Amino acid sequence: MTLSQDRRWWLLIGLFTALAFVLRFVGAQESPAGDELYLYELIHNRSFGSMLNAVIHQEKTPPLGFALSWTAAHISPADLWMRAPSVLAGTALVPVTALLARRVFGAPAALAAGAIVAVSPFLLFYGVEARAYSLAALLVTGAALVVLKATEPEARPRNWILFAVLAVSAALTHYTTVFALAVIVVWAFIARPNCRRHLGLAVGAAGLAFLTWVPSFLTQFGHASDEARRIADQAPLTVETLGRMLGRASIGHPFLGLGEIPRALAIGLILAGLLRAGIPALVAVAKTGRPLPRPRSEVVLVLALAVVTLLGLIVSSLQPNRSLLLTRNLMASIPAWAILAGSLTARPRWPVNLITAGAVVAGLGIGSYLELTQYQRPDMISAAQGIEQRWKPGDKVLEAAYATGPPLDRDLAIQLSGGSLAALQLTRNVGLKPFAQALKDGSSVFTVAPMAGYTVEPLGPPEGLKTRFRMVWSQRWQGLVDVDAAQWTPVRQPSR
Repeated sequence: MTLSQDRRWWLLIGLFTALAFVLRFVGAQESPAGDELYLYELIHNRSFGSMLNAVIHQEKTPPLGFALSWTAAHISPADLWMRAPSVLAGTALVPVTALLARRVFGAPAALAAGAIVAVSPFLLFYGVEARAYSLAALLVTGAALVVLKATEPEARPRNWILFAVLAVSAALTHYTTVFALAVIVVWAFIARPNCRRHLGLAVGAAGLAFLTWVPSFLTQFGHASDEARRIADQAPLTVETLGRMLGRASIGHPFLGLGEIPRALAIGLILAGLLRAGIPALVAVAKTGRPLPRPRSEVVLVLALAVVTLLGLIVSSLQPNRSLLLTRNLMASIPAWAILAGSLTARPRWPVNLITAGAVVAGLGIGSYLELTQYQRPDMISAAQGIEQRWKPGDKVLEAAYATGPPLDRDLAIQLSGGSLAALQLTRNVGLKPFAQALKDGSSVFTVAPMAGYTVEPLGPPEGLKTRFRMVWSQRWQGLVDVDAAQWTPVRQPSR
């Protein structure tokens, strides 16, 4: 690659990285939801020691992601800044994946892989989510890249130091990274025998560093069985579960079917691009009768990274009534999927390369657009703003409890402040009391109903009082869970 070509390559990767940041920055403006509310509860208004103790006794994942979010959350507002580590990790994943792809498959494949990572709706979701999945993917991909550099002739020993740091950081970010880390170590041991001494020292140093966490790991392991049983109820080890995981993690969204994200047109574009790239190679093999050449050791590493996490999750889920088959647990392998897809789209000549890669990226981009515009997280920010513009002292605020209890039902509470926060009540079944009190003092009752789970219709006055109230304001915000808000005021009774 000439100097001018290298500059163009870096310029394009820089543009893809900037695009990735913009998409994740936009997504980071959404209201916290789901598991983010657990994290918010663990890090908000806590000392570092209190946070770490809560992680050990309440969570099933290591502490690094929590520690980074705890640090970032000291910048206000905490519910936005706690996402900063994920946004930055998800953005950095673009150039790191591209660099790994360039070493293994060349510059064109690296451009395609970087673009895929930038616009993947699945990676976008976890590039916003205030959990450690994007960080885990970044650290594993970085460890693979550094191992390739460290095993080159005349490589500097500092590469092995960096590998040890990345490896232990990945293990302290999410336990599912152990499968990918094991593949990297085994590959280096077999494919690069001259480096075994340095590899052993690096693995030993990383292992010693992780030993400090082992007592806490054993505590977490002791209370992890209940979650494994719950996952088994939702995602048992079946062909259907595995197919759903692979479809959503590769081109879709973690919580939506492919019919919603990325939809039929986008799926058609992605499949057309991949098939147009892959079929000519198969036809060439069929015509010549020659088998595919034996892959280089670097290609073997990427292939192994692509499959090992899924295999590890399957083996871990063989025990009856136990499962780890959550789609997000595949994150450590997804950059390798992007690299393999990039290698396919980069194989033909330039015009075909541009068309096939463009089709794949366009299909994924449609999914990301839908994710940010139609399937964003429940919009409690807008609901809270609407209420606070109208709320007066004495008014009541009722939210339908649609999840499993605290802290998942505190999504609106995070957004309210002052008197409106003090007036908030969570309810599964609206009783007479708030509305009867409103009839006495003439106050309003605000209702907020996320349309999911227990809530199948908007909250409102109970049956016996419906004629005594009128709705003076209402609005719905569309998203992964639609949110309905309304203001009910007493109807003035005619004087006798």
